[in-house]
Amino acid sequence: MTGGRARAAVLGVVVLTLPLVACGPQPSGRYEEYAALGDSYTAAPWVPVTEAASGCLRSSGGYPVQLAARLHVGVLRNVACAGARTANGTTPQGHNEPQLDAVSRSTDLVTVSLGANDERVFGRLSATCAQAAADRSGPDCRQRLSPGGVDQIRRATERTRGRLAGLLRQVRARAPHARVVAVGYPALVRPGDHCPDRLPWRPEDYAYVASSIGALNAAVRGAAADAGVAYLDVAAASAGHGICDAQPWVNGVHGDRAAAAPLHPFGREQTAIADLLVRMLT
Repeated sequence: MTGGRARAAVLGVVVLTLPLVACGPQPSGRYEEYAALGDSYTAAPWVPVTEAASGCLRSSGGYPVQLAARLHVGVLRNVACAGARTANGTTPQGHNEPQLDAVSRSTDLVTVSLGANDERVFGRLSATCAQAAADRSGPDCRQRLSPGGVDQIRRATERTRGRLAGLLRQVRARAPHARVVAVGYPALVRPGDHCPDRLPWRPEDYAYVASSIGALNAAVRGAAADAGVAYLDVAAASAGHGICDAQPWVNGVHGDRAAAAPLHPFGREQTAIADLLVRMLT
């Protein structure tokens, strides 16, 4: 998933423990080296200070930074990058090195949240639903993405499972003593939702988007099982925090653009993920 314009100062990839305010129970253990791999749902553009130099739009309030502070990590290597695909685990993204390079034998904690950009799943989904809303006399989002009756988004997510499982296995091989967690994506909407002031899609397309994000999370969960690593179910935790809800975890197309990029997580979602990971890891 990709972000928009960057805001404020540049942050380094290697970040020392930051003096963030911690909420919830404090961990008793300590991790020395933490590598955070992911796309823009980990980079969290505009939450709140976002670096621009790398093009990755990593923010100062993303869950890797918060988690590193909560766990008192010695070294954080946050290589999450807007637009990253699973393939960017092993291949460069622009002038950014492969994300897997952040993982070494001394790494003892790794989080991975990738897959939404594989085969442009998220980009095609959001763009096609916007097109369907603009042309209400034509096919809906599902129909446009299902030529010949074959759902291209569902097929793409099925292929993502194998690619992500392969990357997770490589993470385990590089860091055999590390705790590895595959982090899923939040649910954006529920079937029956409709909030055109935030998300100007056809009412029937909300259910299709919910199903598609569910398929993406099923691929991430399956990849984690295939590779023998833990899975963090962010979708389940995000129940009641969809884009149409009172306290959304993800910004709408029309929303508070000073707090998060459109269709990207707010700071409260990143804090919630950090909370969930602290509970899981301790």
